Amino acid sequence: MKKVLVLAVVLVFAFASMAMAAGTSTITVQAVVDPACSVSGNFTIDFGNLDPVAAPVVNVAIVGPPTVSCNGATVTVVNTFAGPMTGPGAATIAYTPGTIIADATVVATGVPVDLITGTATIAAGAYTGADAGAYSDTFTIDITP
Repeated sequence: MKKVLVLAVVLVFAFASMAMAAGTSTITVQAVVDPACSVSGNFTIDFGNLDPVAAPVVNVAIVGPPTVSCNGATVTVVNTFAGPMTGPGAATIAYTPGTIIADATVVATGVPVDLITGTATIAAGAYTGADAGAYSDTFTIDITP
């Protein structure tokens, strides 16, 4: 019986000391969201069929271009446009692709912004006497958050 009584007293003190040892703790929870941008698809500027005899100015409105949206990042835009379009036998036709997005234009709010706006243009006479055939050019616009 003494052993049971001693055991009971020990248990009471053990639980009492646990109850008296109460305290608080601060737990910090954190995460970092990396800056990011997303760009929608590719785009083609199509000047269509050109008449090299009359060779008028050709304007193509930029409709439905790819867009970029960013999440709060400071954005750098690098565009590799160098033109011109190249065709048969290395013949060329100069053009302007419209207004290419500038760094400050990408407002980092998640709202999509057009990468190219305005009008793509081939100047009058730029293809007078041009060799017949397909002409093309490719350039990229790199968005870096």
